[in-house]
Amino acid sequence: MLPPTRSSEGFRLLSLGQLAEAEAEFQSALQLDPKDVKCLLGLARTQLATGAHDPALKTLEQLFAVKPDHLEAKSLRGLLLTFKGDPRGVKDLEDAAKDRRSGAQEHMNLGAYLAEKDDARAQKEFELALRVDNRNARAFVELGKIAERRGDMRAALVQYQKAAEFASATDATPFIMRAKAHAALGENAHAASSALEAVTRAPPHQKAALVADAYKVCIDTREFDTAVRIALAALELDAQDAQYQTWMAQASMGARAAGSPQRPKDKRDIFDEDEISTVSVKKSAASAAAGGSKVDPKKLHPTAALEMAEKVLFKDPPQPDLAIEILETSIKQVPEDLRTHVTLGLAYALKGDYAKALPHAQKAASGSDTMLKQEGEALVKACERKLKK
Repeated sequence: MLPPTRSSEGFRLLSLGQLAEAEAEFQSALQLDPKDVKCLLGLARTQLATGAHDPALKTLEQLFAVKPDHLEAKSLRGLLLTFKGDPRGVKDLEDAAKDRRSGAQEHMNLGAYLAEKDDARAQKEFELALRVDNRNARAFVELGKIAERRGDMRAALVQYQKAAEFASATDATPFIMRAKAHAALGENAHAASSALEAVTRAPPHQKAALVADAYKVCIDTREFDTAVRIALAALELDAQDAQYQTWMAQASMGARAAGSPQRPKDKRDIFDEDEISTVSVKKSAASAAAGGSKVDPKKLHPTAALEMAEKVLFKDPPQPDLAIEILETSIKQVPEDLRTHVTLGLAYALKGDYAKALPHAQKAASGSDTMLKQEGEALVKACERKLKK
């Protein structure tokens, strides 16, 4: 047999989510000793994690040739066979879980198969797994999902919090599940914090999916400052990705809009040349966004127009046509205002008119304001990429 360090290194890489590296380590070790049971099991686990089900089954066949009564391998084979619709898989799963030697993994595999089909039985299996391993983060996550399906979001959150407590350094799942639970309960700041933690922990093969989920949580909860940080993490994955560039522009604009100082009610807007009160401007914006009477952009000072345009642009769904109508009028009065340019560029981009969006993005990118410059540059890249297609 090989020194334990060879299989240990493979399992370490697997625990970190470095699947390609883990598979290479196990394969390399097996070239020296094809009968290393630990490496065969590690390779099968890695192949399962990457979705390579048929290769995983072949690896398990090699393992059974060496150790026919290997219990976890039997359970793992059962899970793989159920994915293929083979009824023999269920028997393997149940036999392994009932065996007196069964451990946490055998109960987890059977629970995973039962989940959503028979949540009552699945819950018992996950609880049995916790009796063997009371720090099993995945078991807590699965119990949280069952609580969610029963409509008890607070109970689900408790389970996700326990999962997060015992999660490994690269286990992001408990944190994104906790973020979604916080969001569902209206605990927006906690939701954003958990979403950011999920992105920080996410292993390479999960990063893109986790970033998308986390960004959505932050936008839905209007935690724009955190959304900006997640958009930056997304751009680190692919700085040329048009979607990530749009995220950056949207999140930055949302953060600015959310942080805009509130003007006193029932007082004249000192910026409004036509002496339109702030209250009437807000009512007009709400009416327009709801499909009511139309606001005449000519009656809005550029500052009020920009605020109104940002509101309708970030409405769900966004209304880029209305934002464009408002800003095309105001930009004639403030042709050098970079915030207006980047907002107008984004509105055109959301409408799909990248040719018109580009010059406004370029204008913003040429300025000295660091945040607006970054937003403009991101939007320029997005537009140029779309125009090349």
